[in-house]
This record gives sequence, structure tokens and C-alpha cells, in this order.
Amino acid sequence: MAPCFLLIGIAWDQYETLVGADKAEEMIARVKVALARDEQQFKDVGLDYQYLDYAPGESMQRLEKVLAEKEWSGVCIGIGIRANRQFTPLFESLVNTVHEKSPHTKLLFNTQPDDTIEAAKRWFPEANNGNK
Repeated sequence: MAPCFLLIGIAWDQYETLVGADKAEEMIARVKVALARDEQQFKDVGLDYQYLDYAPGESMQRLEKVLAEKEWSGVCIGIGIRANRQFTPLFESLVNTVHEKSPHTKLLFNTQPDDTIEAAKRWFPEANNGNK
């Protein structure tokens, strides 16, 4: 079975808080395009990829359910959550939930929404297959 990767990013309804109401829609559109590129990069090398959005204060039950669905090779907590101070408690909850519920899963960290494959390449040689 091919390695499976999960990317966790900021919930769409949080962008207004981050960039303001006037820029939120444009930012969401740009991030969705980047995430589509990210997913395609994984598909191009034959790897499973899923995106999950999360908001501060949200229960970890949804993440726990997703983690139980399959054996995840890597979980990437996106730069948007890690780089924004107001998401620090969410980041801690996500890391600890992955650590507790899926202890063999590698934690990965991207630098932008469409370079999660680079984080996967650092830990999984399979992610290098098929690159042109």
C-alpha cells in the first residue's frame, strides 16, 4: 500500500480574521489553487493525500476519526497554523492528538500550501518517484 499523507490547514472561516474581510475571499481562492497543486503532486508520484481544515477551539474528535480511518504515513500541519500566533493552542492540540492517536505517524511541516510534497520527500523516498 502506498504511503498516505494528511495535510491539516486553517479552516476557511478563519481567513477573515487573518487577512481581513476585504482580502479573505481572494486569499481562500489562492490557497485552494495551491492545495490543488499540492494534491496533484502527490497523485503524480502515486501517493495518497487528503486535506483537512481545522479551526481554533474545535474538538479534536474529527481529527481522531480521520486518524483512525487508515494508517497515515505522515501528517503535515500547515504553515498557516504554525506561523500565526493565534493558532498556537490549535497547533499544540493537533500535534498532541497525532502523537497520542497515531504515534508511528511522522510529523511533517511545509512552508507554503503547495509544497507539502517537499516535506514528504524528506522522510519518504517514495515521494521522489516520478519527479520530472
